[in-house]
Amino acid sequence: MNFFKSLSITLFIQRFICVSPFKINEDSSVCYSKWHIVNGILQIGLIFVIYFTGINILIEENLFSLNNPLLTRQSRLSTVIGVFEMGVTYIVFITVIVTMNVRKKGQVDFLNNINSIDKIIQEELNISLDYKGPMRRRNIFLLFFFVYHFALEYGSQFFSYSFSLNFHKFCIYFFYNYQVTVARFANFSFVIYANIVRKRFEILRQCLTKKSQDFNTEESLLLITDIFKKLQKSNEILNDIFGPVNLFTSTHDFTLTASQLFMVIWILSELDASVALFKVSLMFMWFGPNLLKLIIVSNIGQATANEMKRCKRLLFIDGMKNKDTMDIVENFSLRLQHFDDNYSASNFFPIDNTLLYTMAGAATTYLFVFIQFRTFEDNQNNYANVNK
Repeated sequence: MNFFKSLSITLFIQRFICVSPFKINEDSSVCYSKWHIVNGILQIGLIFVIYFTGINILIEENLFSLNNPLLTRQSRLSTVIGVFEMGVTYIVFITVIVTMNVRKKGQVDFLNNINSIDKIIQEELNISLDYKGPMRRRNIFLLFFFVYHFALEYGSQFFSYSFSLNFHKFCIYFFYNYQVTVARFANFSFVIYANIVRKRFEILRQCLTKKSQDFNTEESLLLITDIFKKLQKSNEILNDIFGPVNLFTSTHDFTLTASQLFMVIWILSELDASVALFKVSLMFMWFGPNLLKLIIVSNIGQATANEMKRCKRLLFIDGMKNKDTMDIVENFSLRLQHFDDNYSASNFFPIDNTLLYTMAGAATTYLFVFIQFRTFEDNQNNYANVNK
């Protein structure tokens, strides 16, 4: 059993493990998650369809049957995967540009809403807040990643192939890095805005848990619920603005990471150890920021949703202690009954830690498909050697 067959079996087993049919609630109870079940069935079904119908053979013959002797197996794979990644990047770039321009008013409404919340918190709770510092840090990070990828692109050309600088290449690299930077700008904006909302919910939670302050009165509870409703409105605005952006950028991060992981696996199994180590390090430097960005976006979405749920629970507990405030809490609970605490990517999937589990499971399917291409070539070579 060779390396790729062993890895195929491992990924197939991991595919079953990654698809958890259970979901753990905040109260530690376990319930079935329909999303995980449907997602798992579809991806497991895809594996069986590819494996038993031989679709991978048809794809392999069409993609890699080039007779040009100058094209090695690695260069063909790099070309196909590179073109695929560039295509996805263009789609993401167009989506981000259109969305961020069409929904400029939403961002203004969000910041105005946050300003009004900060004014209430400062006047009523004596807590001063500022959101301009994170905006400046976002721009510094964007400049760093733009220079980082631009230098990495030229560095990979210099070490892997032959270094040649001309105006045509410069424009291609510059435009590609500009596209990636625009997508990162949108993602960093979402992270900063979501973190602003999370910190305000955290302040509410801390106020509700302090024993020195009494929020059992009708006036104080109305103040807290008013702040909560404004923060909830901010959440809805963020979901509306960044839903399509998160959908396409998460897809781009996933495809880039999964395709580069396949190249890493192929290089480790085929090339000399010293050459392989350098090329693998270069690839990790290339897709590492995308993977890190995906993790950060998922975690900030999860953290914001958790803070919101804690505030709701504390509000309900405090409000039910007093008969005068029970009506306020009941009306408040009815209003929130149909509101989803989690951010979502245009209602396709939630932006929380479950996104990472889903992506990890999908990556195994993605790698399994690519590995079948390699297995086909091994079989063809063995067949040719036997017939000689």
